[in-house]
Amino acid sequence: MVYEEFRAVPKQVAGVAVLFEGIADDALASADYLRSECSVQQGLGAGVLALLSDPLAATANFMSTRYANLSDVTRTTGVELNRTAWMYADQDARTYDSLNANILFEELIDTHYDAYTRAPGPAAPFVDPVTYRKGEEVDLSLPEVGAEDVRQVIADAAGWLGDVDDAIHAATGWSPLLQFVEPLTGNWNELKRIGDAYRIAAEGMETCGSNVRTGYEQLDPHWDGAAAQSFTEHAERQAAAMEWEGPVGRVTKEMCFFTSDKVRQAAISGVQRLATMLEEEVSLENTTQALKFAVKKIPWIGTYIQVNAIVEIIKQAASQIDDLVNSVREIVEALEGFLAAMASPSGYLNEKFEEKLAPITDAYNDTKTKAELAMDITSVADAGDTYNAPKSGYVVGDDPWADAV
Repeated sequence: MVYEEFRAVPKQVAGVAVLFEGIADDALASADYLRSECSVQQGLGAGVLALLSDPLAATANFMSTRYANLSDVTRTTGVELNRTAWMYADQDARTYDSLNANILFEELIDTHYDAYTRAPGPAAPFVDPVTYRKGEEVDLSLPEVGAEDVRQVIADAAGWLGDVDDAIHAATGWSPLLQFVEPLTGNWNELKRIGDAYRIAAEGMETCGSNVRTGYEQLDPHWDGAAAQSFTEHAERQAAAMEWEGPVGRVTKEMCFFTSDKVRQAAISGVQRLATMLEEEVSLENTTQALKFAVKKIPWIGTYIQVNAIVEIIKQAASQIDDLVNSVREIVEALEGFLAAMASPSGYLNEKFEEKLAPITDAYNDTKTKAELAMDITSVADAGDTYNAPKSGYVVGDDPWADAV
């Protein structure tokens, strides 16, 4: 049993109050960033990726609200610490006179609040608080993922058939290949942009948690007693909840990148499969060579019966990619379920959570990256830190001068 006698340095307590106000601003900026950057901005297309538009918007809304709540708790704690510093301004008297004399809204002070009854409301900034600096500044730079010409990617993957598609598209504005793989197309890079934005916002919140931890650890030598002990316990839970968001953002990013790459590759595989099938279909009488020559020499070859035949084959071949569509739909639905779990986590997500994400971890060849991702997945799986986050700011208690046993 440790006996902790009351002791406090008011300027130190006030310094952490100022620090927490700054951290609250950073946390709110992370919430605003998540809300604005993690929803779909450029569209995901009409394929299977479109299934993610609503879940992404809902998750951004839920998570930004969670971030804002963490900001509110931090700010409220800062206000209480500033009040507490005023309570400790005259430690020998151990009265609320100093606090009550510095309450910002004087109309709240009446006969109900005296030397032994503290007034409610925020107090004026404490005079000359000690400067507490953040361990790290929050960086909310925009994600660097550019747009991609989906039709060009498809055409490049199709080889000579892409030249045929280019000619048809130039004359009519219609891309037979793009229609063929429409269920697999989409704004793949928009999903990557959103994933990277989740990482940036979450690492911003993680930094806020680290700065909370730095603050209370630096204050610890200057404040002892029951109130100090209660504050440390509260701040530790607050820091842990904020830090938990970092792994969430990094895993979300990898999920989005993984899904984007798989859908993109499926689309490429689909047109390559179609190109092979068509080469077999038109190879009689050297038609393939004739078509290759024709599309390079003539801008529009739609009157050629061979091209019309190819267009008809493309229209009729949709069933050839059903297996690819079904495989990526499973991946997209897995991401959708993951987003739902991140938006409203339970104390322990699921005993098979790490197992479900194993394909993503296994996809990395780099040992260091794979190990880091596995650690993040393990951290996310145990959601106790966010589940146990303080729902309200720190309160100094009825006896700020009490010893702790």
